[in-house]
Formats: sequence, structure tokens, C-alpha cells
Amino acid sequence: MNLRPSTAGEPPATARRRRRPTEEVRALILAAARSEFAEKGMAGAKTRKIAELAGISERLLFKYFVNKAQLFRISIVEPFRDKINDLHAELDSMAPDIRERNLHGAQETYLFLSKNSDLLKALIKSSEIGREIGYSLSDLLSGSADRIREQHVNSQTVPIVEPGRAVRYAFAMVAGSVLLHDWLYPDSEIGTENDMASVTAIIHKILHPNLK
Repeated sequence: MNLRPSTAGEPPATARRRRRPTEEVRALILAAARSEFAEKGMAGAKTRKIAELAGISERLLFKYFVNKAQLFRISIVEPFRDKINDLHAELDSMAPDIRERNLHGAQETYLFLSKNSDLLKALIKSSEIGREIGYSLSDLLSGSADRIREQHVNSQTVPIVEPGRAVRYAFAMVAGSVLLHDWLYPDSEIGTENDMASVTAIIHKILHPNLK
């Protein structure tokens, strides 16, 4: 006697379960990884949790990414590095006005970090092992420092603050303004635009104190 329930009229199993495109799965993994790395950092994040957030198995995750370090680089480091590289290219295409370049660079950095604070949090929480996985936030800022040195050479000015330090101080100011915005500016009358304008003006003076 056949006790198996009838499947007449039911769609085949392959039709009932939609196969998600590769790019969709990859995007889900990267979004989940950003969230987990931002909360726990590289050391504390677990691939099993990332897979759970993405709605897939951990086994499937490793078909897309070799290990956690590679996932961190692709989900966190590369978007950050790509933004810095794109900003450098954009600044290089601008007219040689140091003030305008500095203000534009600071504003773009502020806007990017405001919209991608999870990247910033992940980088900060993972700084202690950055060199081990082939990245360092300090390294990512070195290109900006080189450009500031070049600006001083072209304008025949002597920096009061060494450019490498100046760039890092300026970045720390922007990052702190983004991460601590609600604490620094609890008054709703002080909005993001005012915050950004104040920070960028100060940064210009840090990078080029001799210029107006």
C-alpha cells in the first residue's frame, strides 16, 4: 500500500525554491559582513553569524570567499580604499586652488563617512590586526599626505605640521565628528551642513595654516 502523499499538481522542487543569482548572494554576504564587522571588528566577527545574517549556509559563504580575512578586505577595506583613490583622482582634475581642493576633499570625506559609518567602525575596531591581513588605516591615508607635501612644494610653503600627521589629525577630526555627531551636537538646530562647514574650514587651516 502506497502511503506517500500525492504530489499531483505540485510544482517541482526546483520551481518551488528560487535559485538566487550569484551577484545577489554575493551582495547579501557583503552587506551582512559589513554589519558584523562594524559591530564586532575583524577578530570578533564570526563567519557563521555572517552567513546567518545573509540567509545562507556557512558552507555556501566559503564558496564565495576563501576566508574571513578576504571577506574583510572586500567588504570593508576595498570600498574605503576605492573612495580615497577616486577622491584623489577627482582632486587631481580640479583647478590648482589649494583651498578649494582641501575644502572639497574634506567635504567629500565627511559625506562618505556619514553615509558609510559602518566601514569606519569596522576599520577602527580592527586596527590592532590590520597589518596581519594586509591593510592599515594609516597606510590608506599615506597617499593623501603625499599630495599635501606636493602642494607645499608647488606653493613654496613650509608646513607647520608635518603633512603625514596633519592628514591623520584632519581625518580624525572628520571621523570623530561623524561618530560623535549626536553627542557633540544634541541641538537639532545644528545640522550636518553646519557641522561639515565648520570641520572643513578647520581642516584647511590644519593642512595649510599659512594660506587664507
